[in-house]
Amino acid sequence: MRTSRARSLRRTKIKSLKELSKTAGKLKAAGKKIVFTNGCFDILHYGHVQYLEKAKNSGDILVVAINSDSSIRRIKGKNRPIISQRDRARVLAGLESVDFVVIFNQDTPLKTIQAINPDILIKGGDWSKDKIVGADFVRNKGGKITTVKLAAGRSTTNIIEKIKKIVGENFGSGYPADPLTKNFMQRRHADAAVQEYIRHKWKTVTNLKTKQKGLGEF
Repeated sequence: MRTSRARSLRRTKIKSLKELSKTAGKLKAAGKKIVFTNGCFDILHYGHVQYLEKAKNSGDILVVAINSDSSIRRIKGKNRPIISQRDRARVLAGLESVDFVVIFNQDTPLKTIQAINPDILIKGGDWSKDKIVGADFVRNKGGKITTVKLAAGRSTTNIIEKIKKIVGENFGSGYPADPLTKNFMQRRHADAAVQEYIRHKWKTVTNLKTKQKGLGEF
């Protein structure tokens, strides 16, 4: 049952731009207000959930466009995203507030906005309305531009920084790692260290005292 529901979400919510453009056109013809927002949504957190709920309340149908992995790398650097586009899309599709998810490869969502032609374009309150990509297009089509106040202190960057701090404290306090791994974690770029920690779950840490006692890896 759960597997069937997951497949249904992927089929009904995660769309190609071509599919979503047709669907949006039909919904608009039926009188539905289409709300559009976009972002990376890397490491989904409460701030994201609250933001999307507010966006949904602005209309009938919420479309979330997410940057592809390659798009994020160009914008934020080679060590991002932490979560792949496939997984980010699936997590967003699981939210009640989200009706459709689409992935775009460009650096901005302008092409996606033009294809969907939303009634309402929404971004976080940290954006000035005159700087929002696609704002002119939406206004010229008779649409509305809105910003939503973001939850204070909630961000993917803050989560990553917290992980960095935890990793740094562990290795700075004599954590039983082999010299090569400790040197890597201390000297390599911090984001690379975080990804190593998350993706490999310490499998690169060898010769642990606990392993020597027969407790195995963790």
